[in-house]
Amino acid sequence: MKKFIFVSLFSIAFFLYVPLYAQNSSPDTLNGVIDEYEHDSDGTLTSVVFNVLDEDFNTIGYIVVNNNIGMQLLDLVGENIDLIGTIKDNGDGTKSITVLEYFIPDDDDYSAPDDPDTEQ
Repeated sequence: MKKFIFVSLFSIAFFLYVPLYAQNSSPDTLNGVIDEYEHDSDGTLTSVVFNVLDEDFNTIGYIVVNNNIGMQLLDLVGENIDLIGTIKDNGDGTKSITVLEYFIPDDDDYSAPDDPDTEQ
C-alpha cells in the first residue's frame, strides 16, 4: 500500500513538473520595445519590461529577469530590439523572460512590404 501511494504521488509530481519544464526549456525569439518597469526609492530604474505585440495586436509585457544580460537592457529603454530568451509564467498573471541574447536591429533591415524602395 505504501509503495502504491509513493508511486502515485511520484507520478502526479512527474506529470505536473514535465509541462513546467517544457514551458521553460526552449528559447523564443521575439521583437519588441523595452519600457521602464520598477524604480527604487531614489527613482533609479531597477527593472524593465519587454513589450511585444501578439497576432491580435495586443501588448504582452514580459518582465525582464535581472541577470547579467537583463541588466544591460536598463540602458535601452524605448529601443526596439530583437531578443532570444526563455519565458516563464509567474502564476500571478505576469510573465517573465530570461534574456539569453539580444540585438538592436538596423533600420535598413526592416521595411514595410509595400515600401517602393524594397527590392523584390
